[in-house]
Amino acid sequence: MNSILSNYQLPQWNGYTAANGLPVLPAQGLFQFPTASWNVANNAQQELKTLDDQRQRLQQQRDQALSSLQSATTASDVQKYHAVVTGLNGAIAEVAHAEQELYHRTGYQNQQLQAGQQIYNASQAERRFGLDYHDVDAGLNWLPTGDMNRPVLWGASR
Repeated sequence: MNSILSNYQLPQWNGYTAANGLPVLPAQGLFQFPTASWNVANNAQQELKTLDDQRQRLQQQRDQALSSLQSATTASDVQKYHAVVTGLNGAIAEVAHAEQELYHRTGYQNQQLQAGQQIYNASQAERRFGLDYHDVDAGLNWLPTGDMNRPVLWGASR
């Protein structure tokens, strides 16, 4: 989290020390999934840059081969440069395929992270509800009504 904050020149957050001297750390569940999503996007950008550089190199090589093909004077040179151009076009297509694969993989990773965030949020809501119900249950047991585990039958003689 702090690494990402630093990238945007924002203040870091490390929690604080409570009055009793105990550290109060940042709530990891609030930022771990968005941080992971940021990392997925950052890694994808780096991989895309590598693929883009590779495609540009291949395109330059293809352009040089096309230029050589246009100035070829013998049938064997034409055939040779035609094969080079065909091979480079195939390599460029493979790079495009790798970009599409990266795009889909990144999308799936982000879907997984979004689901993880939703599960975390739901677990926290359930935890809060459970604590509330526990407090209500504990409070009801202090009422002067007898045993809370046995139903009271109103109007029934004992």
